[in-house]
Amino acid sequence: MAALSFYDDDYEFAFRGHSYRFKERLFYDDKFSVRLPESFALMPDSVKEIYLPGSKPGQLLLTDDAGQFSFSLLRADDPVDAEILAKQVEICKLVLPKMAAGVHIYEASVLTGCYQQLAYFEYISDGLLERMYNCMFLTGVSGHMVWGTISFSYGNRKLKSLAKEIACSCHDLSIVE
Repeated sequence: MAALSFYDDDYEFAFRGHSYRFKERLFYDDKFSVRLPESFALMPDSVKEIYLPGSKPGQLLLTDDAGQFSFSLLRADDPVDAEILAKQVEICKLVLPKMAAGVHIYEASVLTGCYQQLAYFEYISDGLLERMYNCMFLTGVSGHMVWGTISFSYGNRKLKSLAKEIACSCHDLSIVE
């Protein structure tokens, strides 16, 4: 029997005693999808203010009940295209290490995802209580920027390939092919 792919409906990922089943999740008036664990729930604003005090109005933050890793999305009104993606990669290569001590970039490039291109950044940073592994990406919906992050403890860095698959699963459903 062949192994299941991340894009199969029956795909499950087990990590530290928790099982995650993935499915398409819709956002932004059902114009944007991404494959996420079905157990991920939107964090209430009152909790988000504590967990992510720098969050912006309209930023979506989802996490599992175990708190092992989180996912956020923020739509911006700024336009996005292939040239802007490439420019953002260069900007982030310069800016991310200057944001805080201990930031180290592992990858910063434009990737071809399953459905569309995205700027992808993989880096570590020192969090409040522990070192964090972060995967940040920039893609688009309806011609506008969508910034996303996937974060988890550096001790759980086995999740980094899964985080990349999540980022690459983004799909702008407003584009009719």
